[in-house]
Amino acid sequence: MGYKDKTKGELIKEIKLLLKENNSLRNSIRPLKISEKTIIQNSENFLNLFKSAGEAVFLVNDKTGKIIEANPSAIKLYGYSKKELLRKSLKSFKAKSKDVVRNDLGLPDSTIFHSKKNGTIFPLEILSFKTKINDTYYQIGIINKINTRFVTKIDITQQAGFLKNVINSSPNFIYVKDNSGRFVLTNRNWPYQLKYTPNGIIGKTVFDVFPDREIAKAMLKDDEEILKNKKSKIERDEKYLDKRNKIRWLHTIKTPMKDEKGKIKFIIGISVDITDRKIAEETIREREKNYRALIESSSDAIYVFQGNRLLLVNPTWEKFFGYSAKEATSKKFNVMSIVAPESKKLILRRLKSRLNRQQIESRYEMKGLTREGIIIDLEVNTTEITWNGEKCIQGIYRDITERKRIEE
Repeated sequence: MGYKDKTKGELIKEIKLLLKENNSLRNSIRPLKISEKTIIQNSENFLNLFKSAGEAVFLVNDKTGKIIEANPSAIKLYGYSKKELLRKSLKSFKAKSKDVVRNDLGLPDSTIFHSKKNGTIFPLEILSFKTKINDTYYQIGIINKINTRFVTKIDITQQAGFLKNVINSSPNFIYVKDNSGRFVLTNRNWPYQLKYTPNGIIGKTVFDVFPDREIAKAMLKDDEEILKNKKSKIERDEKYLDKRNKIRWLHTIKTPMKDEKGKIKFIIGISVDITDRKIAEETIREREKNYRALIESSSDAIYVFQGNRLLLVNPTWEKFFGYSAKEATSKKFNVMSIVAPESKKLILRRLKSRLNRQQIESRYEMKGLTREGIIIDLEVNTTEITWNGEKCIQGIYRDITERKRIEE
């Protein structure tokens, strides 16, 4: 049987036996006149055992704690060269307590944690005994690395802790529901908005959490569609009442989580608070509504122009030119059809200058052309506005045909 195949107990027993024999031979060399060859042979046996042991073995000075010798298995386990190891002590491998997760790992009480050169932490026990060599005491330490299942438990626990910190530090709302619709996990952000603690919301359904039953029904309907495998993903805006009874909005994405057999066991939801965006959109809509009401009641012809097409015209504009708003704002409508021939060069020049970002007069006069072919004198006042988030031109036409006749 090779040294690598021996159990730890057999290995320790044989090391002790060889050390004992070697010391006995050295102590009795003069009276018994035992040959030096016998002593050397026992020393070589010890050295062979030390080197070929499958476990990591260290020879440590008992007084200083420094490593005097390390076998190849120790070099391989810790990742240091032999030269590096001989500068260290066993204590220098001890992992910092903050780097070690011990909760519910089921490890023996004698377990300690060491760090490898690459920073990997692993659990172990040290089997050691003291021996005397040439009047100096040494410790022989055999590293008993804990079964890999414990390392796996550490990795899983560390990963779980890391993931928990990630979801708790997210500004978004993250939660998991089981296939009965009950919350089984949530980060700490969302529950506080609903008068719950993260633990207090566990086991609750949407009907427990949301007092508005219509909101709860809509959320439940989405959950059922995912659980019945009708949809692999649902993305929509949801509203709810927070603990101050204020309406808030969430943009929610829900996806299923399946087991190894493909059965849906959980629903994962990630919700982003979009309340501020909704308020801004509502403000814009309200402003647009007021703007439309204002321009529709104006006695001047008002239009909104972008690129090469009209986006909006008011009723007075329709009366001026004889085209309906639907016709004027269609993609097929040619804006040059309302420009009289003598003003086409002027308008084309202005369009080109605007396209090239050149500064042009906001106030000018032109001759317009109605659907019936009647030429009208117009005074135009333009200004740049933002329409649906993009730059546009708002123009106001004022009919000055009568004034021009009087002037003539």
